[in-house]
Amino acid sequence: MVKIKAYWYLVIMLFVFFSCQKDNTPPIAEFSVSPSTGSTLTVFSMDAGLSYDDDDKISELKVRWDWNNDNDPDTDWTYEKTINLSFSIAGEYIITLEVRDKSGLVGTKLKFLNVIQGNYPPEIPQYIKPILNSNDNEYNFKLSWICSDYEDDILTYNIYFGNDPEPRLIETGWNFNYYPTNTLLPDENYYWKIVAHDEYGNETEGPVWYFETKGDTAKSFTDTRDGNTYRIVNLGNQWWLAENLRYVTSIGSVCYDLLDDNCLRYGRLYNWEASLTACPQDWHLPSDNEWKELEKSLGMHEDEADFYGLRGIFEGQKLKSTAEWINNGNGTNESGFSAMPAGQRSFVADFNQMGESASFWSSTYFSDWESWAR
Repeated sequence: MVKIKAYWYLVIMLFVFFSCQKDNTPPIAEFSVSPSTGSTLTVFSMDAGLSYDDDDKISELKVRWDWNNDNDPDTDWTYEKTINLSFSIAGEYIITLEVRDKSGLVGTKLKFLNVIQGNYPPEIPQYIKPILNSNDNEYNFKLSWICSDYEDDILTYNIYFGNDPEPRLIETGWNFNYYPTNTLLPDENYYWKIVAHDEYGNETEGPVWYFETKGDTAKSFTDTRDGNTYRIVNLGNQWWLAENLRYVTSIGSVCYDLLDDNCLRYGRLYNWEASLTACPQDWHLPSDNEWKELEKSLGMHEDEADFYGLRGIFEGQKLKSTAEWINNGNGTNESGFSAMPAGQRSFVADFNQMGESASFWSSTYFSDWESWAR
């Protein structure tokens, strides 16, 4: 009886030993794709570091990749778990990862990746004119540049320009490779840059360029009727007198406070009827639309130029002279227009606002009692 018991004990222990032995299983393949979507310009990063195995460490697992879905792996077996890919052709790709453990067992994971056609941004804008870092530049010319695009997309430009080393935005969506500069002053420093945009939302910012204008190159005009000479300035592709007219009309014009010295200093004051006929030959009183062109050349938006009342931000400062205005009201005269605070005369013949305001007629009729003015 003892011998029989021992025999069954041995059989039971062997059964337990064999039934507790663990079977080896394939590793679990898993990977991430970053970014999850992209274009033919995107570099995708595949990371198989999420894979694991019950028996082997992740560092002991080998991986290989197939991204053409042709059952022909595109890489050899390697311990390196990450790989970077880019695709030259748009389409939907099946990315397959195989993970092999030390026993040779293999786990597989696949993911779909959609790749759209990419679009390159514009090239960096290159200047043509003016002469950079030089004072050998006139005060009236076109900023010019070139900019190419890999796919020959239609380009538009944002233009930054001004006297500050960080020039302000003065134009958006410009369609040409040049921009007129009709408000430059002699012997001044100017900065500009171009930001190119293509039709797919890409943009490329150019560097800030710098140039100087020559010394005083102001032009002048002499009124043959009385010999008075006036400085003139080109603004918005229009020529303007940069001094108030001093021509004596038969009626409808006076000197402030009826003093001749004020006419020499500030020009004459005219009523509307007189102003329509006071201009020299080949000159005329500007219309409301011509005033708008001047304002827009100084940075006022076209929509705002149609408003009534106070408009714009910096345009008045650019037109005002740098002296004669009281209460710290002097302007920058960036335009060269040199508006002087000549004041006005009211309907009841009172003179007022000398040193405080400058009022200019337009030729555009508004009503029996009014016309547009600035």
